Amino acid sequence: MRRYYEILQLQPDATLDQAKRAYKKLAREWHPDRFPAGEPLLQKKAHDMFLSVQEAYARLEKFFQERSRVRFADEQPGYPRADRYPEQNEEDWTEETPFSDAPLFATRAWANGDKYEGMLLNEMFHGRGIFTYSNGDVYIGEFRFGKMEGHGSFQYADGGKYVGEFMENRKHGRGKLTFPNGDRYMGQFAGDEFHGEGVLLTQGKVYAGQWHYGGLLREG
Repeated sequence: MRRYYEILQLQPDATLDQAKRAYKKLAREWHPDRFPAGEPLLQKKAHDMFLSVQEAYARLEKFFQERSRVRFADEQPGYPRADRYPEQNEEDWTEETPFSDAPLFATRAWANGDKYEGMLLNEMFHGRGIFTYSNGDVYIGEFRFGKMEGHGSFQYADGGKYVGEFMENRKHGRGKLTFPNGDRYMGQFAGDEFHGEGVLLTQGKVYAGQWHYGGLLREG
């Protein structure tokens, strides 16, 4: 467990409250959105650190919860004493260890070439993560109960890129979509379509106004 304390810059005798405060501080410092999107090395460093901080806190939170349960059981009549329980060390933690109450950092790979690196909750993508598709597409961002939801970036293998909000695996909310040919749309999305206030810059022309599921209703 020592390395998880070190990642959160904590002393070995730190409390759960101290771990929580350290996690919040470091998560803010290393949040990828604070680093330039056009700097791939910085973005990779930020994502690696952000995921490490999340993993460290999840491990320590689970450790404190287990220790608290053991102590409680040891104090109750009729319960086995704490020395009846094997001590769980760092080697006991594996990517397959299921958590029901705290996200777990893990890596998953599929036979078709897809790969996920990030937080899992009950074997569902939940929290910050990176999903690499076998065709070369890459999503980096937030997941919620198995789906892309929250803020993230989707890099398409053909050179296109979307940065913005997602809901249930679709572009939904405010975002920016850059096409392979350099055309750009900035504004609101709904169900993967331009929807709401937005601006499309294409072939030297500007189309700005209210959009309705991909079509421009009126120019602003």
